[in-house]
Amino acid sequence: MTGDPNPATTRLRVTFTATVTGTAPTGTVTFTDGATVLCANVALNASGNTGTATCSLFRLSGSGTHTITASYSGNATNLPSSGSVAEVVN
Repeated sequence: MTGDPNPATTRLRVTFTATVTGTAPTGTVTFTDGATVLCANVALNASGNTGTATCSLFRLSGSGTHTITASYSGNATNLPSSGSVAEVVN
């Protein structure tokens, strides 16, 4: 899970990328900032045993450190999982 750029400013586009590895992963990823959903059910773009999902937005609400979590739905051969990044907004 990455955030780019990090740190960010309140008026700058931020892109979060989640990477899922497993046996031909498929499914979706939901990105949240605490309880706030930023991007829901983003389809995993998979190639072989790795897949990525991205969420881009222009601003996060408020300055400070935001814990952004990516939650993978899982599929028949891969369990659900999650990861997070601390995104600093100045």
